[in-house]
Amino acid sequence: AEEQPEAIEVPPVETVVTGFVTVREEISSLTIYAEPDTGAVVLKNLSNPGPFDGPRILEATGQTDGDFFEVIIPVLPNKTTGWVFADDVAILSSGQRIVVDLSDREASLYVDDIFVMKAPVAIGTDETPTPVLEAIIDVIWDRTTSQTSFGTAYGDTLFGLNQHSEVLESFGGKRPAIAIHGTPEPELIGLQVSNGCIRMRNDDIERFAEYVRLGA
Repeated sequence: AEEQPEAIEVPPVETVVTGFVTVREEISSLTIYAEPDTGAVVLKNLSNPGPFDGPRILEATGQTDGDFFEVIIPVLPNKTTGWVFADDVAILSSGQRIVVDLSDREASLYVDDIFVMKAPVAIGTDETPTPVLEAIIDVIWDRTTSQTSFGTAYGDTLFGLNQHSEVLESFGGKRPAIAIHGTPEPELIGLQVSNGCIRMRNDDIERFAEYVRLGA
């Protein structure tokens, strides 16, 4: 009889979840821990809903540990991570993607990896550049339906990102979050004129908004 090969013990593979988490409606304040343990240092408590309209959305790193998910916290420095209790959130994913080409100053929208449309954009100046990074949309603001008021400089539609300017410490007294938004000055589209945000013509961002959802 042939000698049977020795059995090799294969270690269990930890499940990796990608995408984003949305905080459950009944959770009014989400606790983020430094370690995957409710006895660990608390890094942040985030209100829900927040930061404006809609549920609290956080980018997930894909790492899990027991009853915890690792998330990216919307604070400086960019990509700061922490852990949330799995029962406080729902894990989701998005097939929507906006790619902003800073060289061509153009935004392209993809849904399930299928190109949908593109539009020209304005970007940050040399002094306040639009950062090169990956982010998720954690706020979708519409002037006609939102209870939050923004100045006319943002147009009527805004996609807020969970990442920030890498040269500003604050903006208007708040965290210097980057956003994609409309503008009352369409003649500046294609130029380097912003504090880091990505500006689009109002009709272009409204076309994008027909497809874009939280977590994109």
